Amino acid sequence: MNMAEALAIIKSLSELETLAGAMATGDGRWEILQDWLNANPKWRREIESWASMTPDAAYDSLKNYTAKRAKLEPIILDTLIDAGMKFRVKKSIQTLQNLYRQRKEIEA
Repeated sequence: MNMAEALAIIKSLSELETLAGAMATGDGRWEILQDWLNANPKWRREIESWASMTPDAAYDSLKNYTAKRAKLEPIILDTLIDAGMKFRVKKSIQTLQNLYRQRKEIEA
């Protein structure tokens, strides 16, 4: 792994945090998410799978997914992600999970 790959991984996690922050305000959160997923289709299946997981399991899934895409061992990401970033990522995951739950209730 080189520094460019590590920075790309961190950028992906940062984008997720930005996305979750945007969705935490006002109406249109579902459309914002769908627009982002349309622009980033490789993430759709991964993010949708989190709806049925605990935040910890979803974080592990994200870490493994990101490591696989970057052709790294997940343990390497553990060395790059500090406790603060891990907390923020889990909070973003919870926001996405809540959005999926709310959407499911609306469609029911």
